[in-house]
Amino acid sequence: MLSRGNPEEQRTERLHIDRWKKLSQSDTSQIRFTTSKLRLSLPWRRKMQLVPSINYFFGRRGFEHGNPAMSRRERWLLRRYLLKCRFLLEFGCGGSTLSAIRFGVPRIISVESDPKWVKRLQKDPIISVAVASGCLSFRTIDIGPVGNWGIPVDNSRRDYYPSYFDGVWSTFNCLPDLILIDGRFRVECAQAAISRVGPSTILLIHDYVSRPEYHVVERYLEPIDRANDLVAFRKRPR
Repeated sequence: MLSRGNPEEQRTERLHIDRWKKLSQSDTSQIRFTTSKLRLSLPWRRKMQLVPSINYFFGRRGFEHGNPAMSRRERWLLRRYLLKCRFLLEFGCGGSTLSAIRFGVPRIISVESDPKWVKRLQKDPIISVAVASGCLSFRTIDIGPVGNWGIPVDNSRRDYYPSYFDGVWSTFNCLPDLILIDGRFRVECAQAAISRVGPSTILLIHDYVSRPEYHVVERYLEPIDRANDLVAFRKRPR
């Protein structure tokens, strides 16, 4: 069932759904995607194996029924940009990663500082299929011991922090058309992107309005859209 919207939106959603169905054909589980919810058609034995993974997704790290830790309006804004996205670079993984897969983004690179969290995600069948198909790849950056949300608990590996926001750019050739900044070092992530992307790339920064320390990026980025605490930017023309 497609979400309500104009015919153009529905056609776009069908294309993304069909694209992901082709990607998932190699998996023994028959995974059917819709834009409103995710249904799994699996043998009963495999359903039982999924329970711990599903409980973790729904109960930890801000997940609400597999959605990003965002308000409803923020999720709708994210959805609008994901439906048009061909290559997503995200800083911070979780519900946004699952949403990108669900909406058929063909290439996703996810940067994360918490290796335990990445291992948890990789146990989820949807994530594992995306990784196996080449749609999704994780970049786990060692910035030292981390606590909740991948925040460093000390500065023992401070010299390696740039690997998180700067080093990832050397691992791919074509530029992303959408960058979601919802992890660590958000200002630095934005600054690293500014020096590399063109005016067509959209940057989404979460928790932006409520954190004035992020607003320094507006020297180089122009706000173009907003939903609550999620703001979309383009690079300002020189």
